[in-house]
Amino acid sequence: MNKITAIVGISLLTAVLQSCGTGGEEISLRFKFEPGLKLVYDQTTRRSLTVTEADSVTKQSSATILLQIEQTVRRVLPDTSAEILERDSWDYTQVNEKDSTKLDTVRGSREMVVFVKPNGKVVDIDFTSEMDSSTASYIEDYFDQATPVFPSGELRPGQSWTQETSVFIDSVPTVASTCYIFTGVERQLGYRCAVITYDGNLVIPVKISPQDSTQRQGVDRIRATGTMYFAYQEGCVVMQVENWTVAGQREKLSEGASKSYRVDSQSETRFALKERKLM
Repeated sequence: MNKITAIVGISLLTAVLQSCGTGGEEISLRFKFEPGLKLVYDQTTRRSLTVTEADSVTKQSSATILLQIEQTVRRVLPDTSAEILERDSWDYTQVNEKDSTKLDTVRGSREMVVFVKPNGKVVDIDFTSEMDSSTASYIEDYFDQATPVFPSGELRPGQSWTQETSVFIDSVPTVASTCYIFTGVERQLGYRCAVITYDGNLVIPVKISPQDSTQRQGVDRIRATGTMYFAYQEGCVVMQVENWTVAGQREKLSEGASKSYRVDSQSETRFALKERKLM
């Protein structure tokens, strides 16, 4: 992931709830990194988007985005963090903005090196493919807020923890917070998995891109809910299903004046392990 430049503080508060489901089995949640380990995931996102200016809808669109993610562990450093090369590629179609009878095919890719601790904490990101500073900053903030950092020790079904990140919006501090609950153990895709449900509110600044003449900026407030299936013996995510509701506030330059508008979207994402092998 990225060089983390935002001012963040993550606090893990573990609260013991009632045990359920697997007879009180205790599990340690840790990623298991080994040089040469390669993980390949398929991700499908279905998204609808609406742009509103002065109470009038100016754009509506929907898309199904197919994404392939390849993660390769290059090495494990003395501080226990893993250096992971991630290559992402995507493909989707959308309605042409000028001619609604036509479809445009959008393809893209990116590459980055992510440094991750066994508890899931992302400590650094190096973007190796060309990327504007606004996109890089958004990805950094997303990983700071949305990547779970597992508690130390063992957990029983029913236990939970809350992860908080301090974010500054227009120099005003606010808190993004996600609650994770270890609900039980079940098999998914042939792996014995810890089932982790979560409900969170992300607050991600949208910064001006140097290439954007309209100087668009703002903030996305995201309600993220979902379920993660973590293969605790192998130490990797096997599957994740997530829903996003995004309320985005934006400003842009139009005819020399600042203009406000909204970007609202709904999305459903399924992320599944396709291949796991030691190279």
